[in-house]
Amino acid sequence: MISILKRSNKSILGLVLAWAIVIALGGCSFMGARAPSRTFLLDPGKPSAVRTIAGRASISFVDIPGQSGLGNFLYRLTDSDWETDPYNRFLSSPQEMMTGVVRTWLTDSRQFTGVLLIGEGGAADLRVDVEVSELYIDFRNPAAPEAVISMEVALHRIANSGVGARLMNQTFSARVPVADRTPEAFVQAWEYALRQNLVSLSSSLRSVGR
Repeated sequence: MISILKRSNKSILGLVLAWAIVIALGGCSFMGARAPSRTFLLDPGKPSAVRTIAGRASISFVDIPGQSGLGNFLYRLTDSDWETDPYNRFLSSPQEMMTGVVRTWLTDSRQFTGVLLIGEGGAADLRVDVEVSELYIDFRNPAAPEAVISMEVALHRIANSGVGARLMNQTFSARVPVADRTPEAFVQAWEYALRQNLVSLSSSLRSVGR
């Protein structure tokens, strides 16, 4: 009787192990079929070079509140429903990426005699603060999705006692149709929207510089 029970237990154990292997193989197959994770950076291209404001500017670390600052692509499905993409994200944090983009744009456009990061060292005459309030793909109209970027930019003079007079506080927003439902198409549309905002920023800075 004991021998029969032992053989029975061995049979049950064998079935359990067999099912475990099947499940494991199935999991591997599923993971292999999953879309690979990919990373992207936004590049709005080069600006026109125009010197408008005499003085060195310091730019603070760009603020991106909410889910847009987490790094994964963000999709708006309805007025209240959002979804993050588990596979497609920005190579660096959106805050770091946008800080680099804005600083490079202001440097290459020669909007100021120099552009520093706050805390980098060196005296500055002006301070630029940027907040990106919107960075997502809008699917509320499934037939016509759009890439959305909105950013608020404030420009202050720097006084001996700290931040001085505010010279500009303006919101720039752009919506660009998405050509295809691929991450490459999303990035291309975001880059175009970002360029529109930065060109508008340069135009506003020219007005300040008069």
